[in-house]
Parts: sequence; C-alpha cells; structure tokens
Amino acid sequence: MKEELSSLDISILLDETQTIVDGYIEKIYQTSANEILVRIRTKKEKIKLLIHSGKYVCITKREIKTPKTPTSFAMTLRKYLTNKRITGVSQHDFDRIVEFEIGKYSLVVELFSKGNIILLEDSKIVIPLSYQKWAHRTIKSKTDYVYPPSKVDVRALSFEEFKKIVKKTKKDIVRTLALDLNLGGLCSEEICLNAGVDKNKKNVDEKDIRRIYDALSNLMKKGKEASIVFEDNKMIDVIPIQFQTYKKYVQKKYSSFNDAVNDFFYEKEDIMKREKGLSKYNETMERYERERKQQENARKKFEKGIIENKKKGDLIYENYLLIDKILQNVKEDLKRFKEVVEENRNEGWIEVLFGETKIKLDIRKTVPENAEYYYKSGKKAKEKLEGVKKSFVLTEKKMKKFEIEKKQEKKEKEKIFWFEKHRWFMSSNNVIVIGGKDARSNEKIVKRYLKEKDRYAHADVHGAPSVVVKGDDETTLKEACAFSLIFSKAWNAKIGSGDAYWVRPEQVSKMPGTGEFVPRGGFIIRGKKNFFRKIKIKVGIGEVEVESVKKLMCGPVSAVKYHSKRYIVFEPGETKKTDFAKKLSKIFGYPADRIMRVLPPGNVKITEYVGIKI
Repeated sequence: MKEELSSLDISILLDETQTIVDGYIEKIYQTSANEILVRIRTKKEKIKLLIHSGKYVCITKREIKTPKTPTSFAMTLRKYLTNKRITGVSQHDFDRIVEFEIGKYSLVVELFSKGNIILLEDSKIVIPLSYQKWAHRTIKSKTDYVYPPSKVDVRALSFEEFKKIVKKTKKDIVRTLALDLNLGGLCSEEICLNAGVDKNKKNVDEKDIRRIYDALSNLMKKGKEASIVFEDNKMIDVIPIQFQTYKKYVQKKYSSFNDAVNDFFYEKEDIMKREKGLSKYNETMERYERERKQQENARKKFEKGIIENKKKGDLIYENYLLIDKILQNVKEDLKRFKEVVEENRNEGWIEVLFGETKIKLDIRKTVPENAEYYYKSGKKAKEKLEGVKKSFVLTEKKMKKFEIEKKQEKKEKEKIFWFEKHRWFMSSNNVIVIGGKDARSNEKIVKRYLKEKDRYAHADVHGAPSVVVKGDDETTLKEACAFSLIFSKAWNAKIGSGDAYWVRPEQVSKMPGTGEFVPRGGFIIRGKKNFFRKIKIKVGIGEVEVESVKKLMCGPVSAVKYHSKRYIVFEPGETKKTDFAKKLSKIFGYPADRIMRVLPPGNVKITEYVGIKI
C-alpha cells in the first residue's frame, strides 16, 4: 500500500489546493503526533486543511476529532498565524516540500523521510514539529531553515539537459528516472512502458533517450483522472492520472485528486488502527491462553500428585515391618534388601521400590512419620488443585468478558447511518422507514425527510410517532402503520391490537383551521386516511445487514423475520424492559443501554424465538 505522495502527486494536488489562497486561518489543532488540522475561512466557504508530516496534505470534509487541550506546537502556530491571510501555496523545486505563505510567515511541510512541519519567519525557524539533524542541515528553533539538496525539476528540463543526466548515470534507466530525476517508482516504470524501453536497460542510446523524454513530457501534460487502485479488494495506490501499469486493476474514480487522497489515507489509517487493535486483541487472548495452559498443566500435576502421594503413604503402611527393618539397619550394608534401589546417607535418604512405585524415605524418621509426609503432600496438592481450578474458571471468565467487551467496542465503532438518529426499520421490500422519538423529532423528520413521493403513517392513538415511509408499496405501508402503533402509548396500555393509517405528503399540515390547535409534534391531516385495522401489537428484534454492516433492528414482526435468521418476537407483558435489554445484550453482544433505545416504551413478554437459546 502506498505510504506517501510522489512529487508528481504533490504538484497536481496543489493545483487543486489553490482554493485556500486569500483565506484566513481561524484555528489550528494538533490532532496526532504527526498531524495538524487547519481551519480556514474564505469568502465562499470554510475549509479544513489536513497536514500529515512525511505523508500528505489535503482538504478534508471529514469530521476530525480535535483535542480539548492544545499542544505547545499548536499553541505556537495559533499565536503567529491566527487571522493571518494565506497568500500562496507552492511546491519547492518539484520536491516533496509544500510551502504555505502566510503574511511574513511560511509554514513548510516536508513530505519525505520522517517528515516535518516548520514555521518560519522570513527564513528563520520559529518552531519545528520535531528536532532533526543531518550532515548538511539541522532543523531546530532560532536557526536558519536550509532546504535539502536541490532536486531536478523535470517540468522545466530541456532534452539536452535530460540527456546529460541520463548519459552521466551508471544506474539502469528506471532507477535514473526514479532517483536522479525525483519521479518515484510508479512514474518511472510508466514512462519506460510508454516509451517501449526496457526499464532495466543501462547505457541507453540517444534514440531511446528521446523516446523516454517524449514519454515523460506526455505524462506531465496528461489530463487529470484521479482514482484509488484496488488489488484483491484492498487499496494499493491513489493516482492523479491514469497509468497503463494499473490498466487491468479495479479502480474507484474521483472528480478530484484531493478527494481521492483524503479517502485513501483516511481508510489506510483506519486499517492500520484496526490491525493494531487486532494485534493487541490477539496478544491479550494469547496471554489468556498461556495462563489457561499453565493452569491446566498444574491441574494435571496436582491431580497426579494427590494419587501418587496417597499410594506411597499406603504402600509404606502395607510394608510397615519391612521398611521398619530397613530403617533399623540403615547403618549396615543395605544390599541384602532387594527393595532398596538407591541411597544417599550424607543427605539422609534411601529409595525403595515396591512394584513399579519408587518411594524416597527419610532415614531420620520413623515409618509413620515417612507415611505422614506423603499424606500431607497429597493434602497440599489437593489444596493447590482447588486454587488452580478457581484460577482456571477466573481466567475463562476474563476471556469471555474481554471478548464481549471487544465485540461491543467494535459495534459501537461501526458505521452509523443517517436513519439511526431516529426510530427506524427496513421493510420486507427493503424500504427504509423512520419514526420520531418525541414531539421535537416528529416535527424534524416530517420537515426534513417527507418528500413528494414518500408517505406519512400514524397510529390512530394519541402519543404515537410520526412515521415517514421512503416508498409507497402496500407491504411497506402496512408495516409502517404497525411500527407507529408499536411505539405508541398503546404498548403500555397493553391492548392486543389497534388501527393506523397512511396519507400522502400534501395531506400533512402544521396550519390549523378555525378552532383547531396543533400541539408541538402534532399535525393536521386533511382528506382521506387509508386505514389498516386491527393490527396486532407485536414486535420483532434481530440482527440485519445494511450495506454489509450488521445492525440490531426492532420493528414489525414480518420485516424482522424477512431480514433476520436469529430473532425474538415479543409483545406487551410483565418482564421489565431493563431485564429484557440485559438478556438481549448477552444474545446479540450489543450494550444493554443501546438496546434500550430501540425497544418499545414498556415491559415485555417473549412469544417466539428463532436461532436463539433462551
């Protein structure tokens, strides 16, 4: 996967970034160790500029989380640059260096190596993002800023100058283009491909040099056609123009290179965070697995110890007279006792063998004392076994808890769709239906989302949500009416069924007639109401997939059954909503408080479940 922008990338990107010129800097944030976010105000709009040292710069429309407390670097940038006008944006010598001219100050962004962001006053460094030192230059406060050794600007290179560079090198042609002419690997390979010259060729003749030079010139003049390149469903590059190299690859086209860069690096960083999170997850799980293995080995050891120590104690008593005789004659020659297999009088022990069991005896102790030693050892092993068993159970609990927490974290971080701000469900015909949560949101969804071809549904009960249907098929309309009834005050009234209706958008009004009053969240319905009668007050909850993202959906039973393989059907009952939410949390892995927000307003009774053990 591409790590940074090339010189050509930066050149094209900065053409699109000129929209910030004449804009004023409003605020600067340091959003990570290597990244700053600059808020800019222009005559036409407000712009967010994202600068990541060593990698990229781009205008972003994303919501970037900003720290509450600014870093010292961000504070210094604010001190010098707030309310200052941006007078220019440029690339230094076709190098990977971007310069923002801001009054008498410059913000220099180095996009090579580890990168840097440097504030200059004239040519003097006010503050760098990081201190750096090379043989030829040092980046630190209160010193003159020195550019890295000049690169060749291929955009202004004549054929003779180009030929001179190529003739001088001992490298193959692709490396000459990539390194000596600062074009990077992809551009260099593309030029060789377009010129019909072997990229590994050395000592190219003048004819080949001319063809390469023409291919380079054509590449520089090529029209912009930005895209992100994919291989095996994974992003591998972001390009400002079309390359033959990627001709057979899947590509996602963009209207601007800036948007492509923004998406590419945003997704790349997101992937890296996920991989890092996965690595940490695996590390923790491996630690728990090691603990379990150690505990399992200890359990087997102690269980074996209990059996063996009891057996040895019993054998000592079974052979009491013989062992007593051996211990009485321990100072004499013990070879006459065939049971004695080893001895160490200096350390005070002998070893005897009965059948296949070896028993170590302390020659300073009596027979009962030796037997008691093994019985006590067995007792200690039993006590330790109980401790190991408890530890094993505790480790398993920790593992399960950790897995549940990680699943919940993953679901909390998943993609949030626009309709999730409201009550919602997806009908059996894959139509999104939304409903209000209170008087305020009732008005909001009607005002914002009820369009000409949509339909409005409402239960024939006071205190029901307004429902907007993004379609007009009968199945969806019936489910939408049931949806409004489910989330109305009819639930707590515990009535078995009720009526609901749908109308066209033009029938819904906030304008009262003579003698009428329209409360907040309420509407006047004029004309014919299309009723569905005796709708059963039952609801389903299950996991559905929306654009490959799993979501927990609570809605009409028919819709939930259509979309879910695992679901629960319930109705008004006696089980507390909070207890039900906790039960669902264990089943589906979502936090209980999040489940509470999608459930109907009162207590419940489960009537059916599929693919789930209750």
